[in-house]
Amino acid sequence: MIKWVKQQYKWFLSLKKLNRFVVIVGIISIIGLSFPLYNFIFPRDCYAEDYNVCKQLLEEFNNIKIKQTFGTEEPITNKFDEFVLNKTGYTLDKIIELGNKFKKYAKTEYDKGIAYFSTNNYGEALNHFLKAYEFQESVDINTIFYIAASYGYLNNFSESLIYFNKLDSYEDIISENGLFDIWYNKGAIYMKLGDYPEAINYFNRTLSIRGDNAYVYFGIGKALFLSDHKNESIYYFEKALSIDNNHYGSWHFLGNSYIDSERYYNALIAYDNALRLSPDSEVDLFGKSWVYYNLENYNESLVWVNRVLEINPNNQLADDLKNAIICKMTKGCVVNIVY
Repeated sequence: MIKWVKQQYKWFLSLKKLNRFVVIVGIISIIGLSFPLYNFIFPRDCYAEDYNVCKQLLEEFNNIKIKQTFGTEEPITNKFDEFVLNKTGYTLDKIIELGNKFKKYAKTEYDKGIAYFSTNNYGEALNHFLKAYEFQESVDINTIFYIAASYGYLNNFSESLIYFNKLDSYEDIISENGLFDIWYNKGAIYMKLGDYPEAINYFNRTLSIRGDNAYVYFGIGKALFLSDHKNESIYYFEKALSIDNNHYGSWHFLGNSYIDSERYYNALIAYDNALRLSPDSEVDLFGKSWVYYNLENYNESLVWVNRVLEINPNNQLADDLKNAIICKMTKGCVVNIVY
């Protein structure tokens, strides 16, 4: 590399003065043209330095335009132009031009976020939505929603709630479908965080918009079940199934709730339906075995627990149940198993 530089330098010195001048001008021109080209390709880097100032001025400018429209303030004068120029060295037209570039960049990033979100690549989607959010000159409800949803899918529930809560002050302008999506997602997040009363609160709010959604009734039922109100949860699982008879989660938890209230034959029906939808579900196969064990039908119980162990030989709970069944069948012993 050094040798090449020396060769070029010798070549440069061998040129006549006029030719040297032409080479220097050419190099300067190439460098000068590279900056606007770089700014065109990387607009965020080009304008990031002035972003906060420009955004503030754009908001102030837009507020004045709104007031002027409604006749609450004198028309815009050159004083505002002077204020902008003194503060930034830019004319108002330049500020507006930059604002339009911010807006275009934000739209590009938002579209990229949607593309990644639609393919379940929530990490990349979040990255682009956050860039869009940073460069939007006014609040965009859709961007905030997708940021919150992306955080939720990435199991960052606390951050997800922060962004969902930002939407609270816009409820009066959000459509009913939009409110349903927000409240349902907040209910699901509170469920994940173990705040079951708050989860139920948001699920109930969605019912005021759409009272025929199986997932909402299932959500309320699951929150009740997990907060040890298993008997109350039965109503909501049955309600969900009256809307969608193929809702696997409702059949599974309904079986568990029936076991808790010792309605064993109802539990068998529920587990059979769950297995109809998910034939290799360990928890439902075990549930059937447990029901037959409590009905003292040990032969049938053994059949179903063996199915569990065929799928997962390391299922310790199933192994304990199998030993208890064999003990009951051969020795009539008393075995306590917690399920």
